[in-house]
Amino acid sequence: MAPVDLQLVQSVAVAGVRVDRREVRVGLYGGPDNVCASVTFRFEDAAERAANVKLLRRWERTGEPLSLLMHGSTVRLVSESALFRRAMEPAGAD
Repeated sequence: MAPVDLQLVQSVAVAGVRVDRREVRVGLYGGPDNVCASVTFRFEDAAERAANVKLLRRWERTGEPLSLLMHGSTVRLVSESALFRRAMEPAGAD
């Protein structure tokens, strides 16, 4: 079995959000290794881009703890609080 190219950095926070046409650049900091990085997301759909920018700016404003998940060329930011809330829901609560 081939090794999985998967990286996870927990407890990061948004340090800034910048929109440049279809691209959304997100500054990140924190985590156990004091990460300081940026990731760029591309949203072709304007409504999807606006919704994601709104969420990212809320996370920045509230200091929401996030996990940065990287798999190959795919990058995801996941709210740790929302993840734990879903994990604690009773089975069949969806």
